[in-house]
Amino acid sequence: LFAQDNKPMIEFIGKQGERAKSIFSLLELMSGDQNVKPYYEKMKTIADYFEQHPTFTEKELNEISPMIESFRNEIFK
Repeated sequence: LFAQDNKPMIEFIGKQGERAKSIFSLLELMSGDQNVKPYYEKMKTIADYFEQHPTFTEKELNEISPMIESFRNEIFK
């Protein structure tokens, strides 16, 4: 997000919708496990966002980046 031109990042993130859906589906299958449930709940927000925003611009990149970063940080605790 610190680059002068975020177009490559916008294109990359914009193409990750299917990957987000796949990860979300896997977490959903395992969400009965109390160790997995918090990750599923956090990922649901990201999956919903991709579903609601089929096209990405700078605005969507700025909105989704903190969600992805928060999820990533949660995984690597």
